[in-house]
Amino acid sequence: LLACSALYVWLFTGMAWRLHAGMRTHKADLGQIDQAIWNSSRGRFVEMTDNGYLATRMSDHVEPILALISPIYWFWDDTRAVLLLQSLFVAVGAWLLYDLTLTLFDNMLPPEQRAFIWRTEPLRAHSRPLGLALGVAYLLAPQLQSALLTEFHAAPLAVPLILWAFLSVERRRWPQFMAAAVLTAMVKEEMALLA
Repeated sequence: LLACSALYVWLFTGMAWRLHAGMRTHKADLGQIDQAIWNSSRGRFVEMTDNGYLATRMSDHVEPILALISPIYWFWDDTRAVLLLQSLFVAVGAWLLYDLTLTLFDNMLPPEQRAFIWRTEPLRAHSRPLGLALGVAYLLAPQLQSALLTEFHAAPLAVPLILWAFLSVERRRWPQFMAAAVLTAMVKEEMALLA
């Protein structure tokens, strides 16, 4: 899964960068989002220029997560940074799905039997290959691949956050669930309802 995730990030980041270098990205999406992220990194919360006027990205979409990811521009002040970040975020979802699969299988055992390796290991022998298959299927999902090649949008950032929320519920880690739900709600206005 590590090799598949690394290949995924390399491949989709490279394609996104080539689309940008080939002038296949647009002001209406990547340009405005990039400017909002850059301005947030300089202390101006999701400000952008719209038709020559100073505006806020919040008048178009409610995406406060853009301000949270803005420190990336402190380290690499380039649009390609957010394209890379988007690919990394999506790839992390494969690991969360793998971990969720193992957790769901582990929860099939009664709590008193989970501490014994001879009880959990036979179950893990089945859950590991299934988790790997689900993680690879997740990476091969055309919807996610398309999202990564359609410039930068906040919505793909919600996918690993939602998986983190599911995993937190399964593990009964309520503070982590609350953090995942709040971050999911910060991705975009329609994600708040999902959270």
